[in-house]
Amino acid sequence: MSQKETYCAFALALTMIAVVSLSSDGHAKPSVLERSLPDASALPVVQIGPHISRPQQTRSRAHILAAELVNSGLAEASLGHDEKALELYGAALDIKPDYALAYYNRGNTYAKLHQYTRAIIDFDQALLIDPLYAQAYSNRGTAYGALRIYRRAIEDFTSAIELKPDSNVFYNRAFALDLLGAYQDAITDYSRAIDYNRGHVTALFNRGHLFNGLGQHQRAIEDFTRVLALDPTHINAHYNRGLAYRWLKNYAAAVKDFSAALSINHDDEQALYNRGYTFDLMGRHSQAIEDYSRLIELVPDHTAAYYNRANAKFRLREFGLAIEDYTRALALDPMDANAHNNRGLTYEALGFVDRAIEDFSRAIEIDPSLAFAFGNRGSAYEAKGELARAISDWKEQYKLGNRPGWLIEALSRYGAL
Repeated sequence: MSQKETYCAFALALTMIAVVSLSSDGHAKPSVLERSLPDASALPVVQIGPHISRPQQTRSRAHILAAELVNSGLAEASLGHDEKALELYGAALDIKPDYALAYYNRGNTYAKLHQYTRAIIDFDQALLIDPLYAQAYSNRGTAYGALRIYRRAIEDFTSAIELKPDSNVFYNRAFALDLLGAYQDAITDYSRAIDYNRGHVTALFNRGHLFNGLGQHQRAIEDFTRVLALDPTHINAHYNRGLAYRWLKNYAAAVKDFSAALSINHDDEQALYNRGYTFDLMGRHSQAIEDYSRLIELVPDHTAAYYNRANAKFRLREFGLAIEDYTRALALDPMDANAHNNRGLTYEALGFVDRAIEDFSRAIEIDPSLAFAFGNRGSAYEAKGELARAISDWKEQYKLGNRPGWLIEALSRYGAL
């Protein structure tokens, strides 16, 4: 819950498709047909640019007819009539089987329909006909990426870069490297994408996210700040910059960013949770409780919200209310050793030592490596006058490597160190 994983989905985003229009004399002239897009922050940008036809003095009748069919297919695709577009591309290929542009556009339509294997087959054919077709390499790479065949995707993006480097193809290779865990190489490619397009919001955001994950929080803040200069409503940039500020212990700045995210979406669960957690770190427990309570209204089975609200109530010495929340958290997750331990501490604070020991014992049963649970149970046994059990538990905490000053003093006091 402490971090929001916000990467772009690996999918094909059609920004433009090459159209070959015919002039009155039958010669081809390049143009583009624009297609409406989903939010660019939710998808990787994929270059699909115009196919540049090599100059030819004459066109065969077959070529002219095939071009007309491709244009008709593109018109149908622009209206969302994808099956009809596929028929028209197929008809063009029946007339002219070596028409790379028809394979390319049919591949794009298959990819749009999430039929990525068929898309790859068509891009293969386009590249057999025209091995210098940079956009076909790029889009075949994206289709491989959609199938999670990331190494093949990277090979295709690399081929596209060698032929026609630009921001989008560097971005796509970065994204594939990112998904493979090659984070430094991904950062290099995101940076190249940004060099080509200083306003590439998604590349800036993903690079910032990687910087955060690698512990380079100041560099992450710089990237998220650039994103927000370009798009002040980018909720994930506010959220992730808030995380970076919190890691740097700049809690006031973190709260400001989480609040900005909440001004964009009042019901953002992650922002509510993390603002509440940050308020706790600042000692502003009442405000933390307000955020956790709001989150519980939105998500009634949010275990961590109950657990953290209980911790905040404990710090405010509202022990009865804290026990209620620990109990709710444990109803949702009975195997939460920390919740058992903390409820035990709360029972002990109220003088219910036996119930405290029950919770500490359950915490230890769930997680025998939870050193402080041994220490807490030892202190409860000491309160009951059961010194042998107390010393045994304290020694176990010591053996597990958790050795706070009070433990050393207690073992020394009883000559057990």
